[in-house]
Amino acid sequence: MAFSFQVTTPTDVHGITSWFDSTFDGSQEQVHLSTSPFTPTTHWYQVRCLVKKPIFVYPGENVTGMLKMTINKFQSYDIHLELAVEGDVSRKAQGNLFLKEPNFRFMQFGAPPSMAPTDIAPPSQDAPVQVQQSSQ
Repeated sequence: MAFSFQVTTPTDVHGITSWFDSTFDGSQEQVHLSTSPFTPTTHWYQVRCLVKKPIFVYPGENVTGMLKMTINKFQSYDIHLELAVEGDVSRKAQGNLFLKEPNFRFMQFGAPPSMAPTDIAPPSQDAPVQVQQSSQ
């Protein structure tokens, strides 16, 4: 999915945030589901798609990018993100994300620690990942 946005203030761009909206047309009523940060929370969350190294941008510049989601064997997605400042090939960045990686999923704001999985391996490993919950 290609995207573009114009920057309004000088800043480092560390990545983008994504969420989904879906409408289900039932026989009796239409149901809308959203994981937007502007709607009530669900057990799904927004996704922080970070790049390895941020890029600095100035007001008025356009940031363009590509977000590619690939289905993996864990019934989830691997995400590849590319960002660039339009017209400046020297300022670009990329990042990769595995959505089932527990440290990513459960370090999100508002994520209930009791839901953290303990048996999901990242794609590069075969051994289960153990998550230790803090006593906070």
